Amino acid sequence: MELEGLSHVLIGPMASQNDDTIDPKDVVILNSETGGPTGFSIKNLSPATEKEYGGDGVFSVSTSGAGDVELTFNALDLPQDLVAKLMGYQKDSTGMWIHGRNSLPIPAAVMGISHHGGKAVFLGMFKGMFARGDVNPETNNEKNNKAHDSLTYTATQNAKGQVYAEGSEGADGVTVANATKLIFGTEIEIPGLNDNDDTAPEVESIATTDKTATINTK
Repeated sequence: MELEGLSHVLIGPMASQNDDTIDPKDVVILNSETGGPTGFSIKNLSPATEKEYGGDGVFSVSTSGAGDVELTFNALDLPQDLVAKLMGYQKDSTGMWIHGRNSLPIPAAVMGISHHGGKAVFLGMFKGMFARGDVNPETNNEKNNKAHDSLTYTATQNAKGQVYAEGSEGADGVTVANATKLIFGTEIEIPGLNDNDDTAPEVESIATTDKTATINTK
């Protein structure tokens, strides 16, 4: 499928490392007005294949489950309090965010929204941990040099063994409402996208193949 653009990224921090509940008020919507997402690169969706040899040749090739799914997420200007919350930083009495032995990162669900043929395409991961790489400002010269944000995300299985889900708006009953409910546990209002939902069928069940979820609606 050809994907065009990256209009939104949604991040839903969970209550704690031991509680996967997501408060809808905590779901952050990043777009052209907030955060400025620029890249959402998902890797390793498929697991490695295993070959069995017999008769001096490959007798069978097998694979199952999901791979070690990882995401590289880039943005122009992520909110500092969002990064601090995901990384588990502690705010000092001075107002500074402290990273140290008491840092306790929390898991999050994440969804990127691209488009195909004018319709939204949802790419979501149910649970995982964000990590922060380099912070590397550089001197200005003939132009102003800006250091942008980059986070990596390592996906893990949720309680149902699910890792990743994708779907296209309008195909097989997929809507903004049931796609966000699947990933975050509740419907999330996304300005400019929910307006296109004429109907939002209730999610009846989730069929999984290789731990990749497909939405089935009533």
